[in-house]
Order: sequence, then C-alpha cells, then structure tokens
Amino acid sequence: MAPCIYTSNTHLSQDDNSRSRYMNLFPDRIQRTHITKTYNSNSLDGEDDDVWVKMLEEAKSDVEQEPILSNYYYSSITSHRSLDTALANILSVKLSTLTLQSNTLFELFIGVLQESPEIMESVKRDLLAAKERDPACLSYVHCFLSFKGFLACQSHRIAHKLWSQDRKILASLIQNRVSEAFAVDIHPGAKIGDGILLDHATGW
Repeated sequence: MAPCIYTSNTHLSQDDNSRSRYMNLFPDRIQRTHITKTYNSNSLDGEDDDVWVKMLEEAKSDVEQEPILSNYYYSSITSHRSLDTALANILSVKLSTLTLQSNTLFELFIGVLQESPEIMESVKRDLLAAKERDPACLSYVHCFLSFKGFLACQSHRIAHKLWSQDRKILASLIQNRVSEAFAVDIHPGAKIGDGILLDHATGW
C-alpha cells in the first residue's frame, strides 16, 4: 500500500500542573529511578508539556490494563523525565546494531535534541497529527512506541540536523539504519515540515 503524508499546524496547550500530576501518577518511580547523568530539556519543561503528561497518563492506563507491559513501558516511557530523553532512548534502541551500540546512539541523539528545541516542537506536532488524523492510532503512546513512520520521521529530523552541521557521515549512517529498520529512506539533506503523518510508511 502506498504511503500517504498528512500535515498539520496544530498547536499545543499548556498544563501548569504537570509536574505534580506526574508525581501523583508514578510516585514509586521517583523513589526507584537512578539517574546516572542529568540532561537538561530545552524544549520540554515538565511543567508545560501537555503531550508528555498525556503520554504518562496513557502509559499508566495501559499498564493497568495489561500488566505484562510494565517493564517495557517503564524502560520506554515512565522512567524518563521528558519526551526528548524518551525519544532518544527508543530511537537508539531501534537503530542500534551489535557494533553500533544503543548507548552511543543515545548520547548522539540526546545531544542533537537538546540543542534543537524546534525539533521537539515538531515531534509533538507529529504526535498530534497521528492521534487526530489516523483512525488506527489508539493513543500518543501507541504512536510513539509502534508507528515506524513516526519514528522514521524523527530519526530524519536528527539526521537532517547533523547534515546541516556538516556531519554528513553520521547523517548518512542514520539514514541507512532508518532504511534498514523502518523501510523508510529519506535523504538527510531533505527539509520537511511538521505535523507529518507517514501512513504505513513502508517504501517511502
């Protein structure tokens, strides 16, 4: 099936109580999580990122419904302090190989995301586009964890940033891994907008 692209300029609302809501949702995580390195989130302050708060709420609901997913959701969503670290984590896991380790990719990805708040704004708009426009999308978490078109698009945003910084070898490497992992091949020099939905994605 041929992939389709949808774009949107949807803007996000803010939630001033998100930090306290997170603590209420996952009080045990605050005690149990050990952070070996602290990352500053430029684009996502925990107090105003409504999409991230909704993802945490969805994760809690999903785990209550399917407890078998507890460890997976913890490592992918609830153990992270913000959307950018969760995104860097899932992309590094998906794109890693035996010789290109996930921790190496994580350091690269989180560095790019932290210095590029505009990327994280585009990530949120892509999540909104999937949630609002794709009938198959059950939730933000569903898109974040399972939609390879979404993951390929965010990988491309990182690759494009590296390309624009003349780090073309790394950018091309990411392009190659995205093609292998997600069957989506976008040249890292290509400029894309936001609010993008790559429906089905395969072969794009």
